[in-house]
Amino acid sequence: MEVRVDQEKIRELRLRKSWSQEKLADEASVGLRTVQRMELDGTASLKSRLAVANALGVEPVELDLDEHSVVSEQTETDTKPGTGTFLQKLKSAFAYPGPKSVPSKVRTPILVGLWLCMVTIGALMVFISVPLVYAIATQPDAGYETFFIAQIPLLVVFAIVCSVYFLLKKLMPTAN
Repeated sequence: MEVRVDQEKIRELRLRKSWSQEKLADEASVGLRTVQRMELDGTASLKSRLAVANALGVEPVELDLDEHSVVSEQTETDTKPGTGTFLQKLKSAFAYPGPKSVPSKVRTPILVGLWLCMVTIGALMVFISVPLVYAIATQPDAGYETFFIAQIPLLVVFAIVCSVYFLLKKLMPTAN
């Protein structure tokens, strides 16, 4: 039987002791791959959870993800669409297998570049819009409205860059 464990909690407790994954595996008398799996996808056997908790000096229940942390053995009903375990398995099948955090050396330049694009495009839109609004207000028959249509590509690019920026900011937590 496997249980869901809090990956971040295990990693935090391990790093608090300044232990590597190998050191934790040695102290808990479990395999290195077991510790890696616990920190990567948050699954462990009851025996491994107990051993790691004892090595870290905490109660095993402190490592649990939540009160519904027991992952049942696979049955026929688990594979039917609409059941929670099927969706969890589907989600884990398409999950990125690597670390979930991104080093600051990668994350920061990407986010700064996207932020600069947002500011530049936003400023360009303002510098184009303000004179056009003034011109339309002072000379309504001059036909300046068509120049606003030229801003649609800028608006689309601005929306895309903003979306990518906020999505990446949310999905790329920094590595500790």
